[in-house]
Amino acid sequence: MGAPVAEPAPAVEAPPASGPVVEAKGTQFIESPLKLAEAGTVATDFCAMRVNGERLVARPLSVRPGEPIEITGWMGDEATKVWPTQPMLLLEHASTTAAVWRLDLPAPIERSDVARRLGAPTMLMSGFHVSVDVANIPNGNYRLYGAHVDRSDRLHVCRRGGALTVSR
Repeated sequence: MGAPVAEPAPAVEAPPASGPVVEAKGTQFIESPLKLAEAGTVATDFCAMRVNGERLVARPLSVRPGEPIEITGWMGDEATKVWPTQPMLLLEHASTTAAVWRLDLPAPIERSDVARRLGAPTMLMSGFHVSVDVANIPNGNYRLYGAHVDRSDRLHVCRRGGALTVSR
């Protein structure tokens, strides 16, 4: 990935999965031509997420196809402090960066804790909560990232991603 952002945002945890699930533009990840290792990718800490209520860490979280996973969190455009124009989740195969799946996120949900913690009222509508099935994802180890494309077509990828293992 590209060079790290100079000043990381204050840590704001993603809440455990609860509340209404906002349907994503799809309920499955689709293969994507995005390459996370390409030049122009910007690393950011302006985000956080949980899967099935658990924080994402280096230790892989095991998920099974046919059992929807709940992904909750928040993200924002660090420069403008608002919900990004092209928010998405990316699932990258751990052994080959050529295999990336994408899920476009729906309209944001309220996150007053994020707006308060960051001191940015514009971040009030910065949350997401989606239910996703990984049925079309091959078995293997993956990294899950929050990401967005900015107005200059640069891909911003959250360094607070985590490891998932898909197994049948």
